[in-house]
Amino acid sequence: MLKKILTSTTLLLLFLVYVDAEIIWENNYDPFDEEETYPRVNMYNLTDGNYLLGNQYIIKDSEDQIIDACGYVLKINDYGEILWVDKDTLSFSESSGAACMLETSDEGIITAGSFYILKRDSDGNRLWTQETDYNIYSMCYSHDNNIITVGNIEDSPNLNGVIRKIDNNGNELWIRNIDSAVIKIIASSDNGFFITGFNSEYNIFISKINNAGDILWTYSKENMPVFDAGYNILENSNNNILISGILNAGSATEYGGYCALLDLNGELIWEKDNAQSLMGTIPGYAVDLPEEQAFIIENCVLGLYGTGGIYKINYDYNSEPEWISNEMLSFIKTDSGFLFCSAGENSFTVKKTDNGMLPSSDNLLIKPESIMSNYPNPFNPETSVSFSLPSAGKVNLSVYNTKGQKVKTLADDIYKAGNHSVLWNGKDETGNAVSSGVYFYRLNLDGKTVKTNKCLLLK
Repeated sequence: MLKKILTSTTLLLLFLVYVDAEIIWENNYDPFDEEETYPRVNMYNLTDGNYLLGNQYIIKDSEDQIIDACGYVLKINDYGEILWVDKDTLSFSESSGAACMLETSDEGIITAGSFYILKRDSDGNRLWTQETDYNIYSMCYSHDNNIITVGNIEDSPNLNGVIRKIDNNGNELWIRNIDSAVIKIIASSDNGFFITGFNSEYNIFISKINNAGDILWTYSKENMPVFDAGYNILENSNNNILISGILNAGSATEYGGYCALLDLNGELIWEKDNAQSLMGTIPGYAVDLPEEQAFIIENCVLGLYGTGGIYKINYDYNSEPEWISNEMLSFIKTDSGFLFCSAGENSFTVKKTDNGMLPSSDNLLIKPESIMSNYPNPFNPETSVSFSLPSAGKVNLSVYNTKGQKVKTLADDIYKAGNHSVLWNGKDETGNAVSSGVYFYRLNLDGKTVKTNKCLLLK
């Protein structure tokens, strides 16, 4: 369930100025002539003034079957020029990209993901590699300059989360197993750590652990036992803990965003359920804005390119989240401005700006009066997808699985304004019946994503 949907969250303390920004440079990257890329690109600031970018390429055969999938890492300079690029996968996996990246105290670079961890020097030369028996989703520096990784053993019949501490040479210092899937870890200001993910009841949890890996306290959000998950954690300037993720909204196919604030002792300050604007199934950046008493949270919906957004949330949640952008889905603060990144289906684009946020031409949210739904839902074996268009245009309506792979194109043509419907018979492009589970169907109008919904096939 968790493969390919998780990536790291980089937590930064910074001040943002909401003014139109000047684009310093803009580059498109496609180093392996890939056919598909992962929808969100990991980015990391390096101490030498350069940047690390991590993504995954997918190559398919004529029958749309994956024949190669590999993570890769690029190092670029402050002008966007590629300094080196290297594959980042030790063995074939459909979820091969680096889930998290970290610069070590000796200027080395550690990347980790599906069943591997790898260290390079600053020039990209591999120093050591390790294969692991668990997916690594997140890692952080410990207070004694070692590294703690977290993840989950995928093939276990039960949830089997892993918390593992290693030194800078990869030597294991200790390992802990818990009955929860651990998605994210950060270091706290009081020499501990916070972890989040989902527990054995498939509910969001956040726990505090000490430097030996012992759990000190746990807060969980009780909800329907379907699938909830925490993805982001951030300690703000008031030493409170923000957690965000997804929360089941009442049925097996409806989800909303979840956001809560706790103190360092695990006492709940406030929580917000089913905030649709916070909806996301891939963790993004969580950023503190101490001068504005607010957070910035970046969300992206699993496997759907260009679907998601960046939102501002007040510390006390006294107003609805303020939308900032949906065009550039990930960003980091640099010494001289910002890097913004968005991924297309076969490449990704990075923009370097000055100290403003996004240029006004990019800060446009496509909000046509489009309505889309499917009936019946859940369904077996077929369902009708209905949609309305405010104006005529080129429509692409496609179905994706939970790995972000396209399953079926339902429509790809010019449509008039008005109401339309197409039938999905529960089969893929080759005519084979797909398995039971959750699927996403996405409506694009003139190349822009305008609506994404979920459906559930039950056999």
